[in-house]
Amino acid sequence: MNQVKGLQKERTALSWLRTQLVLFGIGIILFRFSMSHANPIIFVASIFAMLVACSCTLSRSKYIKLIVSTVIFLLASTYILQMTSQFFK
Repeated sequence: MNQVKGLQKERTALSWLRTQLVLFGIGIILFRFSMSHANPIIFVASIFAMLVACSCTLSRSKYIKLIVSTVIFLLASTYILQMTSQFFK
């Protein structure tokens, strides 16, 4: 196989950039939801998500990226639970 050295690092960096954009997008969605429903817990979670996404951009640590992945999962789960709870009222 004819592979160019160094492309793996570039692909990894691009995949983390997509992850950070997803986290920031989830933060924006949660922020809009918290404004329309006056939910302070969701508001704090949205601000936290956007701050973590921004801080991950400045960090190269593997632990920060593990935390980001965990935060994305928790925020997405919170959003899904919040949205589905409206159907069961």
